[in-house]
Formats: sequence, C-alpha cells, structure tokens
Amino acid sequence: MKCFITYIHEAAGLQETEPIRTQLQDALEKTEKLTNLSPKSIIDLDVPAHRASVNEISFAETFLDLERKEA
Repeated sequence: MKCFITYIHEAAGLQETEPIRTQLQDALEKTEKLTNLSPKSIIDLDVPAHRASVNEISFAETFLDLERKEA
C-alpha cells in the first residue's frame, strides 16, 4: 500500500485537484490507518474494494482535467 499512499498524497498536492482535495485527504487518512491494522485484519482486508473507492476519486480528478482542457 505504500505506493498507493504516495499516489494519493501526490494527487492531493496538485493544484488541479483543489475541487476534490478533501476527498483525497480523507482517502489518504483512511489508507494510512489501514497500514496500522493488526496482521489478521490486514489479511482480512478487502484491498480491491478500498482501491475501487479511491479510484472513483481518481476518475473524478481525470474528468476535471478533461473538462479544463475542453474549456
């Protein structure tokens, strides 16, 4: 998940993501908390579901970028 955290952190720092910055910061906090779970909890963690929730935010970021380019 370390790469995933880096990705979210970098996205949250971009000027272009200002409209979704709160969502990105929330996703970053949640992801960081997941790294502190017990080994058993980590094994039981539904990583694809968590990634999917963050990817929804990433999709929104991409959509915003496309809107700006069309304007």
